Amino acid sequence: MIAVINYGSGNLKSVEMALRYLGAYFKITSDSKVVAESEKVIFPGVGEAKHAMDILKTTHLDEALCDFAASGRSLLGICLFFFNDTATTEIYTLSLHDALPI
Repeated sequence: MIAVINYGSGNLKSVEMALRYLGAYFKITSDSKVVAESEKVIFPGVGEAKHAMDILKTTHLDEALCDFAASGRSLLGICLFFFNDTATTEIYTLSLHDALPI
């Protein structure tokens, strides 16, 4: 099953429409346990990094995503947290760009 991360931001509708078109089995979730049990994760990012990180920390999805990435399973991140920009250097992000092959 593919977990699509719902953290109150991000382009969920486009991801959902694409997955439905492909006939994929997926669940839109904000539950870190569902993320841990998934075969693959899609992390749609759109929005302001600090606000998104606050939500991820509150829901423990930050830890779940980092653990998932470390497991070697497939993680697709879209637009957010995979780069370091001088404008965001004071914001803790997931820093997954070093952990994932391109």
